[in-house]
Amino acid sequence: MAKNATQIYSASDLQILVVQKEYSEFFNHVKDIRPTKRNRQWKKQLTLMGQEYIKHLLFTEKYSSSYVTQVEKLLSWPLLKNNSMFHQLYDQFKLQELKYRNNLSTSDLHHFWTQSTQSSKTAFSLIQLSLTKGIVPKSMFNILAKITNGSASTFYCQDPQIQKILLDSFKKSFAKDPNSLALQQDRLVNIDCLTQWKTTLIKNLTNKNSELSERLMIYKILEKNSLLTLQTKQMFLFEYFMTSPHIGDMLNYAWENITILGKSYKQRQLFLSRLTKQRFLPDNLFVLRDRSRRLPLMTHLSQNFPEYVDHYLSTCLDFLNGKKEFPFGNPTLQCRKFMSNKDNFRFIPISYINRYRSSNYSWKR
Repeated sequence: MAKNATQIYSASDLQILVVQKEYSEFFNHVKDIRPTKRNRQWKKQLTLMGQEYIKHLLFTEKYSSSYVTQVEKLLSWPLLKNNSMFHQLYDQFKLQELKYRNNLSTSDLHHFWTQSTQSSKTAFSLIQLSLTKGIVPKSMFNILAKITNGSASTFYCQDPQIQKILLDSFKKSFAKDPNSLALQQDRLVNIDCLTQWKTTLIKNLTNKNSELSERLMIYKILEKNSLLTLQTKQMFLFEYFMTSPHIGDMLNYAWENITILGKSYKQRQLFLSRLTKQRFLPDNLFVLRDRSRRLPLMTHLSQNFPEYVDHYLSTCLDFLNGKKEFPFGNPTLQCRKFMSNKDNFRFIPISYINRYRSSNYSWKR
């Protein structure tokens, strides 16, 4: 719009406003300078005032709608939007403004993300804000991937909150479609992130109180990236085999694990020594009701790892007859059902059957 002579500010006028930090007047007249006259000095003035203005708002904690409107208007100016320092200050200002806002919505968070620098630092701050407010942004996966699948993942993936968000997102994806796990993993995390997250994941993997589906998911994540030791892998596959697994790739891996154990007596003894240190011996397979599934699995186990069956039975009888101390109770929870089922006698030496029948265990029922 045309302005009369008294409304037009010169470069010298603008410089005085810069010195005096008269932000409102400066921004109202900074474009009085014709485009052909907007030299390096003019650009320097605008950039400095834009940065100083947001610093002033942050320092004085002014986050009302009028200030937000002014800041977002400034962000629409190409010179300021393309200035990294101004854009970073914008992120800080908006995060603080959103923090103090009462009626915050998921759309507000999404809008901010689209206007922000979308840096890993901003992504992390936005996730923390969303957790505080209990609101999930529409672009949550994109925001999360910025810090867990980027150059800063080594740092951010150490954070327990980020680890929990990742685990929850993987669980939801795995529950919806197990086949999408690899795609979700490639989208959300890189190897640096997984390396930092590995300790927590292995802890959950070896936690017997965790849901089997969660442990199975974690196993697949770690195995895909070669982050499992042979011992951890061997133990999980054995425990999975003993949970009466369904037909599928994991059963094939667990079956092969038993086959490998069957080829080395020394390896079986080492593995058995690790099993004996557990509070409970894996035994759900022994009482699987589906006979068509139980018998082939039991046959494979008894043929390739008879030492485990033998140890399980002797431990059970020692507990029933009170021959040893078991401070945590019976480590063979399914033993009675296993030995009471005549269908299982083909896997139980007659000596154990006789000892079981003659044992005085009624007081422990």
